[in-house]
Amino acid sequence: MRIVIDMQGAQTESRFRGIGRYTLAFAQAVVRNRGEHEVLLALSGLFPDTIEPIRAAFEGLLPQENIRVWHAPGPVREVDSNNHTRREVAELLRETFLASLQPDVLHITSLIEGFDDDAVSSIGRFDRQTLVSVSLYDLIPLLNPDQYLKPNPPYAAYYERKIQWLRQAGALLAISAYARQEGIDCLSVEAARITNVSTAIGPEFRPIAVSEELARALCRKIGLIRSFVLYTGGGDERKNLPRLIEAWSALPPALRTTHQLLFAGKIPEDDIAKFRRIARSHGLQPDELQFSGFVSDEELVQLYNLCKLYVFPSWHEGFGLPALEAMACGAPVIGANTTSLPEVIGLEEALFDPLDAMAIRDKMGKALTDPAFLTRLRDHGLTQCKRFTWDETALRAIGAWQSNVNPPATKSANAPRQASNARQDLPGAIAPYLAGADAEQLIPLATHIAQNENSGIERQLLLDISELCQHDAATGVQRVVRSYFRQLLQAPPPGFRVEPVYATLSHGYRYARTYKAKFLGLPVTAAEDPPMHWQRGDIFFGLDMQHHVQLAHAAFYSHLRSEGVVIKFLVYDLLPIQLANFFKDSNAKELHEQWLQMIAAQDEAICISKSTADAYEAWIKVNNVQFTTGFCTDWVHMGADLEGSHPSTGLPADASQVLQSLRARPTFLAVSTLEPRKGQAQILDALDLLWAQGFDVNLVFVGQQGWKVETLAQRIENHPQLHQRLFWLKGISDEYLNQVYQVSACLIAASINEGFGLPLIEAARHRIPIIARDIPVFKEVAGDAAFYFSGDTAADLADSLHDWHILHEQGQHPKSEGMRWLTWQQSAEKLKAALVERHYPRRQLLVDISELVQRDSRTGIQRVVRSVLKEWLKNPPDGFAVEPVYASVEKPYHYARQFAAQFLGKPTKDQVDEPITYMPGDIFFGLDLNHHAPRVHQAFLQSMYLAGVDVRFMVYDLLPVQFPQFWEPQHQVHLVVAEWLTVVAKLGGAVCISKAVADDFAAWMQKSNLVRSRPFKLDWFHLGADTDNSVPSKGLPDDANAVLMAIQQRPAFLMVGTLEPRKGHEQVLDAFEQFWAAGADVNLVIVGKHGWMVESLVERMRGHCELGKRLFWLKGVSDEYLEKVYAASTCLIAASYGEGFGLPLIEAAQYKLPIIARDIPVFREVAGEHAYYFNAAQPDELAQALRDWLTLYQTKKHPRSDAMPWRTWQQSAAELMQICLAENIKTRK
Repeated sequence: MRIVIDMQGAQTESRFRGIGRYTLAFAQAVVRNRGEHEVLLALSGLFPDTIEPIRAAFEGLLPQENIRVWHAPGPVREVDSNNHTRREVAELLRETFLASLQPDVLHITSLIEGFDDDAVSSIGRFDRQTLVSVSLYDLIPLLNPDQYLKPNPPYAAYYERKIQWLRQAGALLAISAYARQEGIDCLSVEAARITNVSTAIGPEFRPIAVSEELARALCRKIGLIRSFVLYTGGGDERKNLPRLIEAWSALPPALRTTHQLLFAGKIPEDDIAKFRRIARSHGLQPDELQFSGFVSDEELVQLYNLCKLYVFPSWHEGFGLPALEAMACGAPVIGANTTSLPEVIGLEEALFDPLDAMAIRDKMGKALTDPAFLTRLRDHGLTQCKRFTWDETALRAIGAWQSNVNPPATKSANAPRQASNARQDLPGAIAPYLAGADAEQLIPLATHIAQNENSGIERQLLLDISELCQHDAATGVQRVVRSYFRQLLQAPPPGFRVEPVYATLSHGYRYARTYKAKFLGLPVTAAEDPPMHWQRGDIFFGLDMQHHVQLAHAAFYSHLRSEGVVIKFLVYDLLPIQLANFFKDSNAKELHEQWLQMIAAQDEAICISKSTADAYEAWIKVNNVQFTTGFCTDWVHMGADLEGSHPSTGLPADASQVLQSLRARPTFLAVSTLEPRKGQAQILDALDLLWAQGFDVNLVFVGQQGWKVETLAQRIENHPQLHQRLFWLKGISDEYLNQVYQVSACLIAASINEGFGLPLIEAARHRIPIIARDIPVFKEVAGDAAFYFSGDTAADLADSLHDWHILHEQGQHPKSEGMRWLTWQQSAEKLKAALVERHYPRRQLLVDISELVQRDSRTGIQRVVRSVLKEWLKNPPDGFAVEPVYASVEKPYHYARQFAAQFLGKPTKDQVDEPITYMPGDIFFGLDLNHHAPRVHQAFLQSMYLAGVDVRFMVYDLLPVQFPQFWEPQHQVHLVVAEWLTVVAKLGGAVCISKAVADDFAAWMQKSNLVRSRPFKLDWFHLGADTDNSVPSKGLPDDANAVLMAIQQRPAFLMVGTLEPRKGHEQVLDAFEQFWAAGADVNLVIVGKHGWMVESLVERMRGHCELGKRLFWLKGVSDEYLEKVYAASTCLIAASYGEGFGLPLIEAAQYKLPIIARDIPVFREVAGEHAYYFNAAQPDELAQALRDWLTLYQTKKHPRSDAMPWRTWQQSAAELMQICLAENIKTRK
């Protein structure tokens, strides 16, 4: 059972009151107790500030993908008559969206909302199929119209409309026994529709020790200066607060001067002013009454624990949650003796008449002066509150839903979920409200509809039946199409609505509504079939085979794929290619090749046998056919029960006579259209030999005359045995064929090749032995349940038939009874699995490569981006399509389709970079480093995150923030990076390239005091280091060999990295000058381009006396050249003051190059014990470290890098992928 809960009760102003707490706690309890049921939460996008807190409340309880946000134009509050049209449209949009979630039950937590806020609720305006249940709190305005309705006619009209919808609800969940009885008495609904599920409170409401310091601070904030009596809740008339104030004024002065009366919670300012006037009229001092305004849940619990007494004077409640909260916190509670409160408080002596101010005064006075009474109240409350638990409430609710959704006598528990038909019906439903609407109104509406469709669960399974619906030729292929079509209509895949579509050479795809109605025996209602429309996550399945039409629409399929529709085709065989000479059309081979090439440009081919799938894959490989990244094949065996294939009926006049003749002697049966590849000529030749030898057997051909068999047809029609022992039954019905099978002795399947072999299974169904040509597909279908022959001559087959006959007489022939086969229902289930469970990338992994798309600077970071992107595009995760995306400061996020095609070596001609779309469950990962675009498009990223997209970024380092002195001050890089980090920290998470960076990021977040609702997902991994798999650059300069020879002449110390201050080049050069001055004959090789703030260093190097002798500076070298430099060097020096990772250390280890590294955390993390570490503040300290290392090196006691562990890019990309896919990641230690 799929349960959808409308969470608006926790989004409107009610979130500050009991209904809001009820909604949240109720939903959490249902989620905790859901068992095998599925729960989804629906949030309104009209309250954007509430989405993140609600998502946070379910973190770890429910996958974020199960929280869906719907959108509608606002404002819609009913108090403003100008909102009428918007509200009407919003109600339709909401119901359409909720129907698209395909719920078994929709629960509305707070129906009577939306008069003075933007809540939207309705029942049965659009969706009249789904069971709707509603939380029934009370019917106070209905029972008290003089106070609530008559003074406000607009509210009265609004309330009456809500009550009518309440009466339409399929189930009502009352929050108390009193509320249930109230509903039965006042709504005129049968008692069976209303269940008392009761209510409860959260674990946060409990006795706590409030420190004196905390208590003083809270009291000071509120204005409390002495012991206080507490009330919490709203300020409307039924709450009876004027009478409570009157009762307070009647207390003895000694009590009033030692206590204060506190009204805690958000009460409208107008009401507060009214209550103060009432207090003054009763002679109260200003400090006797205090109004706290909004208090947090934490403060509320503290107030319950600190109060001397809690009083609840309301004369009408549906439950009275504040009284239960107070009791659970150990507060002594007194309350009214009406409606539900006696049920909640459960103690007669704690109750008073709410309409009698003196009764309220007396009960308060007793509690404030009688310690024993106060103790009894406190002890009783702590016991009473345990009778109410959220788990019990949730279980009662789930039980009520189950009994209503699946009444035993009316509906099977396994009945398929009804499709909503939401998409095609919505335009007609909202059209009457759009008369005169302009673009300014229609564009936002269209955006909201698109957002809702993406956030919905229901998708279309678009079945291409172009040939069947226009020309049903009753072929074998069309029997398959009809069978699958019927099965899929009867039992759609979960989450899908099956929609047949068709196209012609002259017009595009349309819904086959007319054909569908006729196929199902329903009245045709549409004047014409509407054009097909689609959305991301739909599946287009080429079920029918119509070469010319489908080839004509190849570009359309590409467009569908670009918009997130998954394209699959059913492939029956490769016979026109494999046996081209056996087909009537001279261009059959070329046409079939073009069709299969077109399919290879889609997502998947589902073949009707493994043999066909193997043949297709081999054909693609042999012919070097271009196919899309991720294209795959699958296979499913067809069904074979006639009942499941919509069998044809009818018998000819001579049927009985023919069947009697077939019973007269053993009958060999061959079933298929007469065509050269089917081997009927060889069968007839073999039987002629057997007849000549005295075998008294029948031969029956069942099938229409095909092509290139004119001679065979004429031979059969003129054969002397025709109608005696030779029979040709053309175009017979399934009913007649079934009877022919029943009287036959054996099936002969002599096809040279087939896509499947349905007659073999049909024979097995009738327990008829099988003689089949030894070809792969027949072996696949029949296994050991058939007798196989080979050879192309009549004698070959005649000998095999003779051998089979001997085995048959001995009872030793292969029995077909053991052959395993599928019904059409079973086959359709396997087809559904192939369509929607395997190779169905419904979700997106949106990979931000903004910098790489716009400028490939060949930096180290871009090497990382290229390497990871390459692996992810080659090996997308199950259920995801990897979609590179990009943005710029001026341009919002778009798909990087042209770049991706170029990156993969594919044609870019038809690729269009369209704006990205998203839906819950997608992942957005900022792989590239571009500090500007995410800051500019922060609002868009935030909207994705709120919609249920997991938005995370790769963090390479925090160096500009940690070492701002190493960047040019005029660019304020540290401020830009800090702002970018803040954007990242407000989204879903970060993946760092080392644990050291993750630790730095965590420390930065803590220092920044960022407030979040949901946990931040922080993790780390290590980069790959195999150059071959990082899309390495190529090319050597003309002087490469000379330079490499010079490097090898003496020990060479290598530095790799852009010249910038933090890399430590200047200190290293200083140290080497001392080294050279001391007589050391060594090389210093610096590989890296000219960076920033190193002008003096660059000038010094260019004019250095050792340049080209013992000092080498290689700028912007290719990966190919760098490999050779590593191989020619003696040792790597990593002198950076800070790094995100330390890729050169791993590259050095690959060449078994020793490493001298500055002692910083990330180098320790990467190299461990495999490097020699130095701490050097001055050049002479580094020079000494180099001398010390040389001493160790000369005695072979230096640390070796040979065994240093490192990852390939394939391993690194796979680890990063797992992190991106994982839920609730915490930083690893």
